[in-house]
Amino acid sequence: AKAADQIARRRSWKTADGRFNVEADFVSLGAGKVKLRRVDNGKEITIDVEQLSAEDQAWVGSRKR
Repeated sequence: AKAADQIARRRSWKTADGRFNVEADFVSLGAGKVKLRRVDNGKEITIDVEQLSAEDQAWVGSRKR
C-alpha cells in the first residue's frame, strides 16, 4: 500500500498566482505550511498553504483528518 499512498501524494502543485508549478510528493502539513519533496531533484521545499492554488489548498484540507 506504500506505493499507492506515494502515488496519492504526488501531484503537480501550483501557487495561486500561477508563477510556480512543481511536480512533488506531499510530505507533511504543520503551522500553516506544506512540506513537499520535489520529484525532479528530491529536495524538500516548504510553502505557506495560503500561497497555493485553491485546488491545492482544497487537496491539503482533505488530508487533514
